[in-house]
Amino acid sequence: MFGQRAWHNRHATVGVITSGHYTFSTESEGCVVITTGQLRVKLPREEWRVMRKGENYVVSRDSSFDVGAYGDAASVCYYKEAR
Repeated sequence: MFGQRAWHNRHATVGVITSGHYTFSTESEGCVVITTGQLRVKLPREEWRVMRKGENYVVSRDSSFDVGAYGDAASVCYYKEAR
């Protein structure tokens, strides 16, 4: 895993999530930084955890993960590889 600074000069996407439960799939490894609100996140082989504004988690390439939101939240995903 990279330190957070290593992610900032990479390709990125911005996401806005409303209340609900979602499953996302990945092709590239990514570092997701919560910018607004909070999310419940369940990465492969891990327990659910709450992520709040300013916190981040890393998603492995070629995997899927679950996200739950009780209200609006936003995040930025920085990708390890060029897309």
